Amino acid sequence: MRLYHSLISLTVLFFLTACWEKKSDGAEEETGADSLSSPATTELDLYEDRQIPTSADANFEDFFYAFTTDDEFAESRMDSSLVNVEDGKESAVDLSNWNERHLFKYQELYAFIYTDEKDAQLIKSDSLNNVAVEFVKLETMKADRYEFCDSVGKWMMTRIIRQKDVDAPYTDFLDFYNQFVADRDFQIEALATPVSLVYGAESEMDDGGTFELTKDDWSEFHSLTPMPENTIVLMDYGQKISNGTSMYVMIRSIAEAVSATYHFRKVRGNWKLFSIEQF
Repeated sequence: MRLYHSLISLTVLFFLTACWEKKSDGAEEETGADSLSSPATTELDLYEDRQIPTSADANFEDFFYAFTTDDEFAESRMDSSLVNVEDGKESAVDLSNWNERHLFKYQELYAFIYTDEKDAQLIKSDSLNNVAVEFVKLETMKADRYEFCDSVGKWMMTRIIRQKDVDAPYTDFLDFYNQFVADRDFQIEALATPVSLVYGAESEMDDGGTFELTKDDWSEFHSLTPMPENTIVLMDYGQKISNGTSMYVMIRSIAEAVSATYHFRKVRGNWKLFSIEQF
């Protein structure tokens, strides 16, 4: 069972001080950004016909899939001492009025950002005991951070932090990404010459293969492969963050109908799109 592929690569989160202990040496806490309004997306149940993992706590991927697809399960995994932190002030969360399901269940596409492509696989690790998911609103560069903790063999959502500033090295790239998805001329200037287009064995290209995507091809290609424009997801597994000269944007749909990874590199102070891999 795969969960958004890293979703996913690829989304809630809190953190009880007692259980925010990282298992890997040198792992650092990653922070994220601001309070989000309900996205203007069609409310389609993209989880239809998917099965809940039988062991939802085997790893965070299985847990998170169950958490985002089963309302009853999600309610059972919200810690009774769940707190909301905003402007440095803590308050208890009224679980009876929980209204943030749209963040997880009804978005058609998610964009996850990693500084190292291998970090996307951490969601499958069985050695994690703390994970945070940050939904960054590009308009304000603020995020809501949802923290989860596995302290007794069971994942629980323990804390929500509102309107956090996005940490370096993400801020510079997110400024670029925000302009990239909104401005066609800017997109063309940000393409490497050419862009490497890789189709995996499971993609629509039956045999897979690598092709060159030129600036002349970009408009048609981009119209068929949209990128989320309002919200970006940052996954914090306690991993170390690189210096921010390479970024991977992983586009996923919950139903896995869309799966692509965009690799950007910073060259002479400017971000460029070098490759796209579709699965």
